[in-house]
Amino acid sequence: MKIEVLGIDGLSAAAEAWRLSRDVDKPVEWRDVFTVDSPCCEMPSAFCHFHDFTIIDRKIFASSRTHVMWARTSFVDSPEKYHVPGDLGKMIDAEVHRSLRAKMQMGKEAGLHQDEWRRFLPVSANTSFVMRLSYRDAIKMAKYFEYLSDISSVYLCDHFIEVTCELMNVVDMFTGSRQLSLEAKKMMSMPKLLHEGAVELAPIQNLGGVTVATFEVPVWIRAHIVRHRPITVADDFIRLLECDTVLDEQISWPVKMKIAASNDIWKALLGRRSCWLTLSTLSTERDPWEEIVSQFTGLFGTQMLPCADGSCPHHKDARNRLEGTDPGVVCPQFLSLNDVDMTPHRGKIEMALRSKSIFWKQMVQEKTGWLEESKQ
Repeated sequence: MKIEVLGIDGLSAAAEAWRLSRDVDKPVEWRDVFTVDSPCCEMPSAFCHFHDFTIIDRKIFASSRTHVMWARTSFVDSPEKYHVPGDLGKMIDAEVHRSLRAKMQMGKEAGLHQDEWRRFLPVSANTSFVMRLSYRDAIKMAKYFEYLSDISSVYLCDHFIEVTCELMNVVDMFTGSRQLSLEAKKMMSMPKLLHEGAVELAPIQNLGGVTVATFEVPVWIRAHIVRHRPITVADDFIRLLECDTVLDEQISWPVKMKIAASNDIWKALLGRRSCWLTLSTLSTERDPWEEIVSQFTGLFGTQMLPCADGSCPHHKDARNRLEGTDPGVVCPQFLSLNDVDMTPHRGKIEMALRSKSIFWKQMVQEKTGWLEESKQ
């Protein structure tokens, strides 16, 4: 595990921010403000490369609404060749991990889409990512991982202390000494990035333009949701950290989430997840986003689609499928918008609908009545 600092600002940026917010004629030194728990200490930041951390670590960092992160894609590092970083590798169930690697290898050799067999990847697997970390956030993150070392599974205790130490090394690069870093750490408050209460599933609520929805999704889908800053999230991800089998659990671990957002934000978020062309549907089971998308069918209907204005933003790709230059199944909504007969494409569309969400099944049925016919 290593945080490599690729670039870093001086704490003079914090002093300058403080000066410009007060008496601009009065000089301010960074030592005057480096312990102040305010946004002025977010101005200096470090551009960091996080080497050989776990998927668990990355998900905690991404839970901060201020995170600026770009993760290394699994299409570069083959998931079935993962390793478990550091001393965590001595605490895993080796037989479980051999089985997980074998399942991923079998899926890969069978030609399945990576999104399908990658779900066996354990949350303790290694990963790397780049992140811009402000001076203030580096301190707060260090305090939070130290806190997590006390409340999480004993199998994560030493690991989270190691994360804390790496973060404090970054803080030292800002202050120039561990003594000053500890002084700032003592003065600043600790945020709780993860919700610690229970999350109960409940019917969707539309409260005057703001919609609150709850659902249970795998951890890997949670990662796609928390990156959207305009939404408010409460989930029970912390249960995973408390579990004694945490090092052997996979990214398919179920998480209950409660999310509040304006309807405009929901439409933007759901647009990509409901679109026929951009959604990667797994071949052997239902659409993994169905748990979310289906809740909004009654509220938004086709208005959640990115083509709600009558124009497909992926027109070229959709046209390629229609003309046969793309082997994917042609979008029934694209056919409808362009007044193209769906009948010649019925077989492929019905086959694709087996793993599509209820949203799409209902839409096609309303337009064609095919699904009713097939039952007769």
